Amino acid sequence: ALPYDLDRFRENARRLVARSNGRPIRLATKSIRCRPLLRLVLDEHPGFRGLMAYSPREAAWLGREGFDDVLVAYPTADRDGLRDVARAVSDGRRITLTVDSVDHVGLASEVAAEVGAVLPLCIDLDMSSDFPGLHFGVQRSPIRSAAAALEVARAIARTRNVRLDGVLAYEAQIAGIQDAVSGQHANNLVLRALKQRSLAEVIERRGRIVEALRADGHGLVFVNGGGTGSLRETSTDPHVTELAAGSGLFAPTLFDGYQGLLLEAAAGFAVEVGRIPRPGVFTCSGGGYVAS
Repeated sequence: ALPYDLDRFRENARRLVARSNGRPIRLATKSIRCRPLLRLVLDEHPGFRGLMAYSPREAAWLGREGFDDVLVAYPTADRDGLRDVARAVSDGRRITLTVDSVDHVGLASEVAAEVGAVLPLCIDLDMSSDFPGLHFGVQRSPIRSAAAALEVARAIARTRNVRLDGVLAYEAQIAGIQDAVSGQHANNLVLRALKQRSLAEVIERRGRIVEALRADGHGLVFVNGGGTGSLRETSTDPHVTELAAGSGLFAPTLFDGYQGLLLEAAAGFAVEVGRIPRPGVFTCSGGGYVAS
């Protein structure tokens, strides 16, 4: 187990809420792997609402543990996991699955029909930016346009045992890239410029897709965006109804390299030093929290 500093943990939660511009923050369980800490955040900080889980099986388990309003952040082809979610939804839990293709919709429908449930779905949008000679962002969802989003939304509308509840539009190139790394002044300036340019493009494209879905008759319960590294920036998008964050509560050293993001390290760890290839360089055994 990691040693936690709960005072710093609570302070980080307060600072994240302060950066969210009044938008609720969905708590990412991929980063907070501890039920008591999940409950602490949700109980003590009204700015956090709901969970963002890694997998269907985890979401169903969280439902059985008494957590409600869980969004599974990644598509899946795990029929057993989908079946677990369908049963949890039949029992009254709010669990939403993410899809980014018509095939995902069909699979969710098949499993839901077996159980007799209606599964809420969320369409994952790719929010990376393409600049001349540069793909700025990650290779995430294949859905990058209103037309592609409408194709999946219409498939959901004509398919039994599923319904469209939301959109997930995470801009990893803004939330996940350091822009204040010590000793890299020139590189930091370039990255800040790219992030600003990308943010403007993302807000425009995300809004265009959301408006197209609503104009086509798809009522969206939520539009999720952002991460710890982009709460303030993403909250300026009027189409985003909720944000997401998790790792900022522990504040690993990753966030030392973000401009204006003041958080306190709230978790520690110890790992074995296996070798010292040269003075000042240490090779440690294991990974886990360090690597994540």
